[in-house]
Amino acid sequence: MSMISAAIAAPARGGRVIYNVDTQGCIRDGAAPEHITVYIAALEPLPADTLRQRQRTQVLSWLAEHDDNSLTPPELQTTDLGKPYWPDGRWQLNWSHSQYIVALAIAPHEFFQQQTASNTKSESETLAGALGIDLEVLGRSRSREALINRYYHPNEHSLADTDLGFLSIWTRKEAVVKAQGMGLRIDLKSLNTATAVIEHVQLGQWHSLTVSLNEPNAAPTEIGVLSLSWPAALAL
Repeated sequence: MSMISAAIAAPARGGRVIYNVDTQGCIRDGAAPEHITVYIAALEPLPADTLRQRQRTQVLSWLAEHDDNSLTPPELQTTDLGKPYWPDGRWQLNWSHSQYIVALAIAPHEFFQQQTASNTKSESETLAGALGIDLEVLGRSRSREALINRYYHPNEHSLADTDLGFLSIWTRKEAVVKAQGMGLRIDLKSLNTATAVIEHVQLGQWHSLTVSLNEPNAAPTEIGVLSLSWPAALAL
């Protein structure tokens, strides 16, 4: 069994690709303001500090591009738990980076409005929305067995026996906690993502779409994994 539901082409170095995902979890080429739009860029080699700044600059540029009313990069804020949000925008957003690849997920607030309405949410949490994204590039050295034993639910162990499987589960976990807004403040071992609908007593119910990132213009070769998460109230 694999949690990967599709494969998409990663951008070439210095390039970008754009996809959109509808409420049924179908992924297509191009931006779609009414759906979740995912921007992915493969940045040129840079020193680590410069690369981090370049990643943030790229995200802000995409936000300005996506919003027809924004002529300059937006000023972002964070919730008390550290989730970024755009206080003056009509979008909910989340981004992730791994090595030289950076990705942004963005959707209109109305996309999840019914599902995220809650009297217990602060204004900043409401503005931050309920969208999460995480990506990981293959090739990084990890102590896979130790991480599985520490962070993976027993039902996830059999799915994490390869690097691709391991990262599929890891990015699903990250995408869910980033969507909910708590970050890594829960016991990740208690979060079972090896299900169609991800349920957790603290986090609620979530969908997650996981895709492999493949080398562009070549025979299918996976270079990484990307996961998106959004409220399960939007039925697939």
